[in-house]
Amino acid sequence: MNIIFGGDFFVSDDFSGRDLIDDTVAALFARADYRVLNLEAPLTGEIHENRIEKTGPHLRSLDSTTIPILKKLKVDLVTLANNHILDYGGRGLADTLKALEENNIDSVGAGAVVSRDIKKGSRFRFPRGYLICSRKPAGTDTSRCWPSCSNLTITRRLPLKSTSSPSSP
Repeated sequence: MNIIFGGDFFVSDDFSGRDLIDDTVAALFARADYRVLNLEAPLTGEIHENRIEKTGPHLRSLDSTTIPILKKLKVDLVTLANNHILDYGGRGLADTLKALEENNIDSVGAGAVVSRDIKKGSRFRFPRGYLICSRKPAGTDTSRCWPSCSNLTITRRLPLKSTSSPSSP
């Protein structure tokens, strides 16, 4: 079983309609049996009154910008538990969940089903039966944190085809 994980996936509407994903990255995702990305921002329109009050940037993207890229990468599941998913409040989250459902992309981490507390070392079952363990706290030994885990996959950021700054290894 080959599962690929990616983090902090966000596409600004400035890049809408552009072919951003390098063919080698698309091929890497295509070879995986299951593909998971952390969707860093809600898929919703720019509706100022829906923005929450906070410091820092408010991220959001239109579903017409992000969904085609998720489809190109054949993403099966997105995680939503992050610091930007509620930048546009409940409406932004609802728009996101609707867009994902309409495009047959599963999600975990936010919404009506998030009512249980996932503890370190516990097993969490994705919708299609694959297992992942909760995140390792900084500075701890993974053998103590995840005694029930049989596998731990560590990924690195993948380069995009079009970028305005140098990428790091």
